[in-house]
Amino acid sequence: MDKKLKEQINTFIEDNELDLDTGSGMPIGIIAIIGYYLFIYVKANARTHTSSDSDLYEHLEEVLPETMEDISYPEWNTSFHSAWYNDYQLFWTTPEAKAEYNF
Repeated sequence: MDKKLKEQINTFIEDNELDLDTGSGMPIGIIAIIGYYLFIYVKANARTHTSSDSDLYEHLEEVLPETMEDISYPEWNTSFHSAWYNDYQLFWTTPEAKAEYNF
C-alpha cells in the first residue's frame, strides 16, 4: 500500500469514532475501514479486483494492534472479499456516508 493510501486510512481512523469492539465478530469500524479503503483505492486506481487485502490488514496491524490481534487473517480475508463483491465502496458516494463519517 502506498504512503498516500496509508495516510488517508490513518486520517479516516483519527477523524471518526469507529466501533472497534471485537466482542462479537468483525467490528463494524473495521468493516467501515474496508469499505472506505475500497472506495479510495478503486477511485484512485480505476482498478477492478486487484486491491490487496493483505496490504490493508498489515497496515491496520500497525495502527490498530489491539483490535487486529483479535482478528485472524482468514476472518479478515472473508470480510474483505465480501465487501468487495457486495460493492461496499459504493456506500461512500451516498449522502448517508457523508452524514455519518468524516472523509
